[in-house]
Amino acid sequence: MMQCKYLVRYFVYPNGKNPMKEFLDSLNSTQQSKIIRTIQNIEEFGLETVKSKIKKISGTPLWEIRITGKDAALLRYKFIIDH
Repeated sequence: MMQCKYLVRYFVYPNGKNPMKEFLDSLNSTQQSKIIRTIQNIEEFGLETVKSKIKKISGTPLWEIRITGKDAALLRYKFIIDH
């Protein structure tokens, strides 16, 4: 079994509210699949494989995942890398 290059964890409030789940639930199934596949690729293969879909937002600690095409979506997130 291949070891993950990155571990993606989603922020959950102490009351159990999960903004990432709520965001994904608001999207159609195609958008959900594209975002989940991008996140899985980051976990399995690292950032290099998704370079065309991610962008650092200058002046902030945030990044974007951009899903283009008919089912476009934009997700802003923060990388916290554990070694």
